[in-house]
Amino acid sequence: MNKLNYIRLKDYLSSSAFHETNNEECNHLSEEINNVIKCLEDNHLYHNDLHEENIFVNPNLNPKLNQRETIPNIGILDYGNSSENPFK
Repeated sequence: MNKLNYIRLKDYLSSSAFHETNNEECNHLSEEINNVIKCLEDNHLYHNDLHEENIFVNPNLNPKLNQRETIPNIGILDYGNSSENPFK
């Protein structure tokens, strides 16, 4: 089993790694989060408790650009409040 080196978005945003990113990387991070949310909603699944401690980023992977390896991949955890209803 491989260890995943994800960190909470909350911790990433306060890290020096985030403060060294440029606008393109920040925009990519936002796009990835929005893409995950859209994918969930397209499949009628609503997290209902999404915040910076339930979003995890991997600052070591960059599948989009293969230039800098600091653009994170996204993971979302804690689906305990998820439902098919966005208002639950």
